[in-house]
Amino acid sequence: MNSARALFALAAAAGLAACGTSDTETAGIDAGGAPVAIVAKGPITGFGSIIVNGVHYEIDRAQITVNGTAAAAADLALGQVVTINGRRDTSAPRGQADYVSFDANVEGPVETIEAAAGRLVVLGTPVATNATTVIDLSPRLPSITSLTIGERVQVSGFVGADGTISATRIAARPALSRLRVRGEVANLNRAAARFEINALTVDYRSAAVIEGFPTGEPREGDEVVVEGTRLNGGQLVAEVLSLAESELEDDDGTETEIEGLITRFVSPADFDVSGSAVTTSSATFYEGGSAAQLQLNVKVQVEGAINASGVIVARKIEVKDGGRVVGSP
Repeated sequence: MNSARALFALAAAAGLAACGTSDTETAGIDAGGAPVAIVAKGPITGFGSIIVNGVHYEIDRAQITVNGTAAAAADLALGQVVTINGRRDTSAPRGQADYVSFDANVEGPVETIEAAAGRLVVLGTPVATNATTVIDLSPRLPSITSLTIGERVQVSGFVGADGTISATRIAARPALSRLRVRGEVANLNRAAARFEINALTVDYRSAAVIEGFPTGEPREGDEVVVEGTRLNGGQLVAEVLSLAESELEDDDGTETEIEGLITRFVSPADFDVSGSAVTTSSATFYEGGSAAQLQLNVKVQVEGAINASGVIVARKIEVKDGGRVVGSP
């Protein structure tokens, strides 16, 4: 857990202690609601303050970041997949966010558009849309048919097992000067200081910042964030290369609510959701489907607690869309 989140965890703990000894509202949560520390991840589906995974989180006291930079509530928008550290009322769908972070999956130029299939490619990253994708191209029609090749956009969504983003939001960013992509390192060539993320080649020979890697450089399969300002022969020239932070890393026992796609699947008791390990038990309750429907690229919402090994022990799994495999062509 990074230092900022550690600080908020301490604040949350203090708030919980206060709630246990007071009959008044603490940090916007009624003491009778038995608030617990929570980490939640999912798309913003409404405001007041923000609604994530069906829970209203107050953000008036929260620290908000966008792509790791301090931001304001006005920078949050429908469809953005955010991570919340805070407290949740156990008796009602409400909570208090201490920390809200939004990190775009990819920001850059549109390379191809398949309007009939609802798909596009941005910086070598395949993007799939559906009926629930929020498309913000104002004042143009909110449809990928309004997009043009070369136009710069910001994409947020759920990443599937093959790297395809099931977009929850696509927004036009005409003034975007910085290119950004998050994904897994593949075909690493250390001698040439190059690797690939999906169909994009990244050249990091001249990167001014390379951070977070235990060995000082990326490894095959690492999830990374790459930022730069230019393409050279179709390759992204990295200025900043960082090991992506585990968004759900937290203390043993912390409540977790995460929505995403199954990105690794061994069995119904051993799988990943958006890269976070999940396990189940005979006590796990299923809604909208059953354990038999769990497989790669099925969208689920998992509720449970993180154990000492950093695995989410699922108390409840909601199978979304009837177990439909998401992102397939």
